[in-house]
Amino acid sequence: MLSLGGLKPQVALTRTTESKESGQTDLYAFFCSTEPDATSFRIAKEAAMNTRPKATVAVLDLSAQSTASQSTSILDSALRKFDGLTVLEWSVRRIAESTMLDRIVVTGNAEAAEHVRKLCLCSASWMVGNSESSCDRAQAIAEATHAQWLVFVEPTCPFVDPVLLDRLISSAWGNPDCDYLGFFASKNPGFSLSRLGLVGEICHRRAIDRLAETKEAASSNCSVPSQIRREPDRYPQRLIPLPTMLEAEHMQFSIHSAEDCLDASLLLEVAGDDLSYQRLARISESNRHLHRRASFAS
Repeated sequence: MLSLGGLKPQVALTRTTESKESGQTDLYAFFCSTEPDATSFRIAKEAAMNTRPKATVAVLDLSAQSTASQSTSILDSALRKFDGLTVLEWSVRRIAESTMLDRIVVTGNAEAAEHVRKLCLCSASWMVGNSESSCDRAQAIAEATHAQWLVFVEPTCPFVDPVLLDRLISSAWGNPDCDYLGFFASKNPGFSLSRLGLVGEICHRRAIDRLAETKEAASSNCSVPSQIRREPDRYPQRLIPLPTMLEAEHMQFSIHSAEDCLDASLLLEVAGDDLSYQRLARISESNRHLHRRASFAS
């Protein structure tokens, strides 16, 4: 079984610039596409940590409505197994590689609790959420953890990239007036980030509180970010360009079927210890001609 504990970030968190007038670091400057040196990485990380808010918490909601698959529930997909672990366990391990998260919380209803208690969630906490409203569950987590920012990652993403998560978080810290930040495919506007399965979305606590006041949120089980994204006039938003190598339609690393699990096992075998998004994209690109990829070439 592949261990993820020793993986190191492959690219810098941010590219920073200095304001001559204020001397403050511009954390939301968009990121370089090339590999930075160690000094750039250290400077970027220190600058982001200096603006660290009260708490930043990752949320994996097992009861939310899936945005990538209408035929399979998130819980069913998250409990699929490959290489000895459930998809949920792989997802938690990858998220734990982020250097900017304070906590990871997995939530869901009583049905989910019966399954989760049998799993090894490492550093993640479990919080039961029996409300049928995804917003209510998110608000409860924010209150319990004193979170200022919630990072939403679907628990069907065993290859979610911690470096891309840190880009997202550092951008949020540098844009405290924004309610929502997420990635977008500049060359492919209709691209499904949920099916890509490598990134998350981040929402400010105040936006979740405002969303909770609406009638729609009280009965909606759609993901909290998707509800906030629909109203850019009400919730200030900022989008971060997705690395262009990830924008192709065949880029899919989320898990929703037995075939996806087979793909994931083969991908692990070929990728080895390097699960960076660059490596995964190169493997996927070189095998794009294979249907359900019966075998992978490195």
